[in-house]
Amino acid sequence: MKIIFGHGRAELIATIFVGILLAIVGANFTYESILKLSSHESVEYGKYAIIVTVVSIVVKEMMAQYSIYFGNKTSSTSLVADGWHHRSDAISSVVILVGIFIGKYFWWMDGILGLIVSFLIFYTTYKILKEALSLFLGERIDDELKESIQKIGFDTFMRDLDPHHFLIHKYGHHSELTFHISLSGNMSLAEAHRMATQYENKIKEKFNIGVTIHIDSLDY
Repeated sequence: MKIIFGHGRAELIATIFVGILLAIVGANFTYESILKLSSHESVEYGKYAIIVTVVSIVVKEMMAQYSIYFGNKTSSTSLVADGWHHRSDAISSVVILVGIFIGKYFWWMDGILGLIVSFLIFYTTYKILKEALSLFLGERIDDELKESIQKIGFDTFMRDLDPHHFLIHKYGHHSELTFHISLSGNMSLAEAHRMATQYENKIKEKFNIGVTIHIDSLDY
């Protein structure tokens, strides 16, 4: 289990690192674009620049599609983040291509397009970091999963165990769920442990996640 958790955390850290790199790229685009606008700098490109830019767009978008597809399929946040990194490069190349064709007519076009790219990169960075940090710190489960867990408890023990204080941690492909249930203080430790273990196993079988249940006493 240590290996699973370690690899999962490493993947989230890698995702955060990619997000930080994207933020740096966005900041650099912003800086360069402002310099171009302030200096009234226009740019001219040759035909080889057009060919290289088109090839770059196609290759980078293919890499983005591949990374995002397999990232979603395997629930790998680092692959998805890497895919968006490739896509930001492809979008940047599209902007450059637009600038090649119309930039010669408007000196400010390259700078404005650069600022647009910066905005797109910052927005992508925000989404990547928000998701990665949320997973890293732990999330509350969604209402549908919570209701399913409550139903499993009621169907198994024919009573309301008052499941509460849900928290889920994701480690790459592995998820760990913790929550509390309330049992009578007069119940023996062995019986309470048996019920909690049975409840954990039912949830594991249905959702394929690790489960740890903390037992609260109804008398306190």
